[in-house]
Amino acid sequence: MPVRLSLVCCLVALFTRVLGAAPQPASTKPPEKSNQQPASAQAAHPDESASAAPSAVTPKGALKLLAAALRDGDAERIRQVMYAANPSEAKMVTAMADMAKSMAALQKSAIKAFGREGAKEVVGDTNATDTESKARIDSADVKVQGDTATVTMEDGEEAPVVLKRVDGRWRLPMSELSRGADLGALEERLAGLAEQSKLVRELADEVAAGKYASPAQAHEAWQSRAMQASMRKAAAPNKPEPKKPPVPPASYRR
Repeated sequence: MPVRLSLVCCLVALFTRVLGAAPQPASTKPPEKSNQQPASAQAAHPDESASAAPSAVTPKGALKLLAAALRDGDAERIRQVMYAANPSEAKMVTAMADMAKSMAALQKSAIKAFGREGAKEVVGDTNATDTESKARIDSADVKVQGDTATVTMEDGEEAPVVLKRVDGRWRLPMSELSRGADLGALEERLAGLAEQSKLVRELADEVAAGKYASPAQAHEAWQSRAMQASMRKAAAPNKPEPKKPPVPPASYRR
């Protein structure tokens, strides 16, 4: 279920949406913008104005593009900004894109069924989150060294975001998000994300079909199913080790 949305360009938001509690209103008050920026960042990548269309030719523009793609559930744009160097990383990008697409479908269904204010009870205040995310990206500190950019949020609440320049465009490598992650744990998380994506798609279809009389009912249904899925996962027995064939007693061996 949705939780309080944070940034790292909405990537944390995407994963935390499937993990926890009810949505909390996101703050619409943008952080104070810094008037100073490192000389290296100013020379290589000047700040984009809030009204300018984001572009991946700058690190901040790439983050804004990705945030917008995640918000809209645009799988193709997500793949354009994320960078997967191998099949395992490509699988991670696909899982993220699927979840984003499911969330966008749920929001669309909720707005149609309950109006924009009612939809906030189901998916949270995405407009406020979008405004906050853009403000935080605008006020972030960018340091560029060659084809590597490090974006540090002004409030310091999150780890810096590292981007790589590929063919003239800044992209976010999946290797940075999965750095140090245990492969088994990562596979388990991706499987859980796939299950939650399916759950959200089903809920979106039910909301669109008019199954719920109020956003509160839809919210409770989501919370209940997410809890049930979590309980099933916790109760699942560990896979037993394969049994070895019995060894006959020495007296029977030839």
